[in-house]
Amino acid sequence: MILSAFTDFLSTQTFKYIMTGIFMVLLIVIMIYSYRKERASQSRSYVIKRLVVVAIFSAISILLYIFGIDIKLFIPFMPPFLEVHFSIIPILLIVSLYGPAYGGIAIIIKTLGKLILVTSSSFGVGELADIIIGVSVVTVFSYFYHKKESTKNLIVALVMSSLVWIVVGVFINWSIIIPFYIYTVNFQAVFGMMQMIPGITKTNYMGIYLLVACLPFNAIASILNMLIAFFVIKGLSPLIPQIGITKNN
Repeated sequence: MILSAFTDFLSTQTFKYIMTGIFMVLLIVIMIYSYRKERASQSRSYVIKRLVVVAIFSAISILLYIFGIDIKLFIPFMPPFLEVHFSIIPILLIVSLYGPAYGGIAIIIKTLGKLILVTSSSFGVGELADIIIGVSVVTVFSYFYHKKESTKNLIVALVMSSLVWIVVGVFINWSIIIPFYIYTVNFQAVFGMMQMIPGITKTNYMGIYLLVACLPFNAIASILNMLIAFFVIKGLSPLIPQIGITKNN
C-alpha cells in the first residue's frame, strides 16, 4: 500500500516541480560558490574588467537569442513552439575564458535582455527552461574543459554538454513546459499544436512528443550549437591575448 502510494506520487505534477526545484537550487549553489571563489582570488578591478567582456559577449548572445531558426527547416512535423537559437555560443566562449560563474551571469543578462526587447511568447516558461538548460550546459562544459585546456578536452566538454542539454531539455519539457501550457491555455489547444507529430493521440501525447519531437529537437539544437562553438572557440583562442582579454589562470 505504501509502495503504491509512493508510485502514484512519482507520477504527480507535484513530484515534477519538487525535482525541478531541487535541480535548480543545486545549479544556483554551484554558480554562487564558483563566483565567490573567483572574487576571492582576483582584485576588484580585474573582476570589473571581466564583467565588461562578459557584457559585450552577452549583448551578442541577446541578438542570437531573439533571432532563432524554425526547427521545421530540419524536421517538418515539429510543433510551432520549438525554435533553434545560437545564444549559448558566446556564453560558452565566456566560460572557456573565465569559468561557469561568469557564464551564469551572461545567461541572466541574455534572458533579461530578451524579455526587455521582445515580449515572451511562452509566458516566461520557455525562458525559464532556457536558463536551466543553459546553466546545466555551462557547468558541465566548464568542468570538462578546464581540467586541462586542450583540443581534446574541448571536444569532450562539448560532447558532454550536448548530452546534458538533451537530457535536461527532455526533462524540462516533461516536468514544466508541457504541463504549464496545458494549465495556462488548455489541453485541446496544446494537443492541437502537436497533431502534426506522427502517431500522437490524446492518450500517448506526452511520450510521443518527448520521443519523436522533443528529443530530436534538442539533439539537433545542441549538436549545431556545439559544432559552431568548437570552431568559434578554436578560432578566437589565438586572438584573445592580442585584443587584451586575459584568460582564467
